Amino acid sequence: MAKKTFRITGRVIDQKSGQGVEGLKVEAWDKDLLFDDLVGRTETNTDGFYEFKFCKSYFKELFLDRCSHLLLKAFSNNIDIKRTDNVQLV
Repeated sequence: MAKKTFRITGRVIDQKSGQGVEGLKVEAWDKDLLFDDLVGRTETNTDGFYEFKFCKSYFKELFLDRCSHLLLKAFSNNIDIKRTDNVQLV
């Protein structure tokens, strides 16, 4: 039996050109009342797409079977250039 995998995907685009931005570091954080927890890190591909993958056991450990709100951060040369905190996992 295959392990269940959870995925978070997205794309970073340049606001002016509408083209994907390659090579940005992207982090996903679980927003909590006391402490935010790092979920994962990845990098955008040549078209600006990124993906995080988690096995079911890691996902359950991280989110404890509750609704979660994620904060996504994009970095260029280690400078935080964009954040979004309106991603909700159910």
